[in-house]
This record gives sequence, structure tokens and C-alpha cells, in this order.
Amino acid sequence: ICSAVSAKKNHKESKLVI
Repeated sequence: ICSAVSAKKNHKESKLVI
């Protein structure tokens, strides 16, 4: 869930969060 929200803000960071 958090990763999805982060993906909208920063697609690159989304990979790190996941």
C-alpha cells in the first residue's frame, strides 16, 4: 500500500520501498 503511494511521488523510490 505504502509502496503504491510512494510510486506516485517517486517511481524510482517506489522500487526501493518495495
